[in-house]
Amino acid sequence: MDAVFIAVSEAAHEEARGAALEAGAPMFYEPPLASRRDQVIR
Repeated sequence: MDAVFIAVSEAAHEEARGAALEAGAPMFYEPPLASRRDQVIR
């Protein structure tokens, strides 16, 4: 495995990051801009 790209719901990010870190996988993590669409400024 070269890297892990995490694209899951906000609720699942912590578990997915933890699994990738425990596996020793290189990872790119970018948190969501907002929890709801109306919170994002256009």
